[in-house]
Amino acid sequence: MKSQKVFLRVILDSVNRVIEYTQWLDFESFIEDYKTFDATLMQLQHLWETTKNMVDVFWNIKDLPTSEMISMRNFIAHDYLWVSKKIIYDVVVNELPKIKEKINDLLKII
Repeated sequence: MKSQKVFLRVILDSVNRVIEYTQWLDFESFIEDYKTFDATLMQLQHLWETTKNMVDVFWNIKDLPTSEMISMRNFIAHDYLWVSKKIIYDVVVNELPKIKEKINDLLKII
């Protein structure tokens, strides 16, 4: 069985990749660069899928917005054509840094 720490490191890796892909892009540049947008969506789906799998094993993940992360994964996976680029950009800019911080905090205590 995988440990909670392994799941958190996998999620953190995806978060770091998205941040690396997008750190210098404003919204207009982000939506015009379809390769970066597609790569970002893939990493987000991966990190949210990993979150779903982690929650199945470790149901109580303190301080992570797991239900919101899983809901976003379901939306991207099943309604890909209707994904709002603005929402994705907002998640990348405003939510991922918070998630990264929370994961780093969790990794220090487990």
